[in-house]
Amino acid sequence: MMWTENIGKPLCPTREEAEQYITEELTKAAPEGWVVQRYKDPMFPAAAPRMSWAVSSNETDPTRDYGVRLSASLEFVIFTYGNDGAGPADSIRQALQQARVIEAWELRRYGMPACLEYVMSNCNPNQWFLT
Repeated sequence: MMWTENIGKPLCPTREEAEQYITEELTKAAPEGWVVQRYKDPMFPAAAPRMSWAVSSNETDPTRDYGVRLSASLEFVIFTYGNDGAGPADSIRQALQQARVIEAWELRRYGMPACLEYVMSNCNPNQWFLT
């Protein structure tokens, strides 16, 4: 199949397949010493689970990570970086996060390892719990 046949298509047909795909691909792509976990929002534990993951280094500093999110439409993969939890909670500065966005069909074209390596090589990690 030509890569051009996937232009504009979602990552996978279902949320369950997309969750499995992202989890498996991130786990394979994460450098040695880094772990992949599903992100759980401690402020809103009862909310519907977002399609979010954290790639963090448990060896050096578990408060530093790169976020990976999948849009509800399954069409965009979002890598967050360089954000922090400093300052007042619920501020617009914290809500407007720095991110790199790639369409799902492009992620499949280049692969998760190339995308994650690019973000980790060119962008600082998020840093949380600075208060």
